[in-house]
Amino acid sequence: MKEKTKKFIEEESYICARCGYCDTVCPTYNFNKDRWESVSPRGKLTLLRRGLTVKDPEFLDKLFQCALCGACKEVCQTDIDLTKMWLDLRKGASSDTLDSLVKFNDILNKSHNITDSPGEDRLRWTRRVRDVSQELIKEKADVCYFVGCVASLFPATNTIPQSFARIMDKAGIDFTILGGGEWCCGFPQMLSGFPGDAEKQITHNVELINKTGAKTLVTTCPGCYRVFKEEYKEILKEGDIRMNFRVLHSTEFIEGLIKDNKIKFKGFEGNVTYHDPCDLGRNSGIYDAPRKIIENIPGISFKELVDNKEECVCCGAGGNLGITSPDLSTEISRQKILQIKETGADTVISACQTCKRNIRTAAMKEKEKLKVLDITELVLEAME
Repeated sequence: MKEKTKKFIEEESYICARCGYCDTVCPTYNFNKDRWESVSPRGKLTLLRRGLTVKDPEFLDKLFQCALCGACKEVCQTDIDLTKMWLDLRKGASSDTLDSLVKFNDILNKSHNITDSPGEDRLRWTRRVRDVSQELIKEKADVCYFVGCVASLFPATNTIPQSFARIMDKAGIDFTILGGGEWCCGFPQMLSGFPGDAEKQITHNVELINKTGAKTLVTTCPGCYRVFKEEYKEILKEGDIRMNFRVLHSTEFIEGLIKDNKIKFKGFEGNVTYHDPCDLGRNSGIYDAPRKIIENIPGISFKELVDNKEECVCCGAGGNLGITSPDLSTEISRQKILQIKETGADTVISACQTCKRNIRTAAMKEKEKLKVLDITELVLEAME
C-alpha cells in the first residue's frame, strides 16, 4: 500500500465522530442476521483506530462483508470518503485476502472473464441479434461498445447487449464491439484486492479500443463505466498509454439520441419503478439520464421507490458480496423485492446487468410476478 494511501486511511479513520448515521443506511449491517457492530462502517473505522489492518483476519472478514454501495459516504457527517477508503483497503489486501477471492482472481488472470469461459464465448449473444444492418465487429468505428463480462456471458442478461446494439443501429450509429478480444474491465480484481492484475486487463482494453479509432466508448455496465471513467485514468496516469476517447454510460448515450431526435417512441404500457444501481448512482452521480428516458416514453405510469436516487438500497450484488457472503447478498436482495412491491409496480427498470440478474433471481425466489428490465430493453420495446 502506498504511503499516501496509508496516511489517508489513518487520518480519515480518526475524523469519524461516531454519530452512527452510516449504520442506519448500511445494508450489510442492517440485513445481517448477527448485526455485530464490527460489520458496520462505524465499527470498521473503530477497528482501524485500534490498529487493526488487512493482515488481521477479523478485520479482513468485516472488510469484505461490504457491498461498496456508497450509502455510508452519502450520510457521513464528517465527509469521510468511505467508498474510497474501503476500496483502498481492499486494494492493499492482495497477499492476505480471502481464499474465495484468490481463486476468483486466478480465473480472471487465466481467462480474462469472470466465468472462466473462452474469449470467443463473448460473442454468443450476437447469434440472436436480429435486424441489424451493420457488422458488429469492425476495424474502425465512431463508437466502441464495451459489453462487459456479465452481459456477454450470462444468458439471462444477453438481451441487454442485443437490445443496445439494435438501438444504436436503428439510430444510425456507426459502432463496433471488441468481441473475443475484450477482457474483463478489471473492476472485480480491484474489489478483490488485486490492483496490479487489474492494470493488465485495463492496459489491454485501452490499447484495443484506441486501435478502433472510436472517439466515444459506451458501456451498459455501471462497474465498467466507473472504472473507465475514474479508475483507468488513475492507474494509467503514470504510464505511456492514454485513453483517446470519451466515456459514456448507455443511459447518457440514449438520452443524447433522444435529444437529437434519432429515436422515437410508440409507447410502453405499465406501472414502472426504477432502481438506481450503486455504481451508476451514488458512485458515479448519474440519476437524471435514466429518468429522463423514462419520462419520454408515452404510456408509462411511473412511481419512485421510497428510497431512491442517493438513498436507493443496493440490490445485494455489489462489492463481490455474492462471492464472499452469499447468504447476506440474498437477504439484501429479498429486502429489495419487498420495497419494489410497495410501489405497486409490475415492472422494475434498472441500468445494470448485475442488478437485473440479482433482482430477477430474488423475484423468482419470492414467487413474485415482476417484470425486470434493463433500460435498454425498455427503450427497444418502446421504440417505433
